[in-house]
Amino acid sequence: MLKREDVARQIGISRPQLANAMQGRFGLSREVAANLREWLEAA
Repeated sequence: MLKREDVARQIGISRPQLANAMQGRFGLSREVAANLREWLEAA
């Protein structure tokens, strides 16, 4: 099981940024959103 820190590192952001995005506090840039989508598709 991956930790948020691992996922964040793989998509190019910090763990707090990922946690905030997951909780709807802040959005992701288009670039990071694309990285996340690619990561999810590869999983």
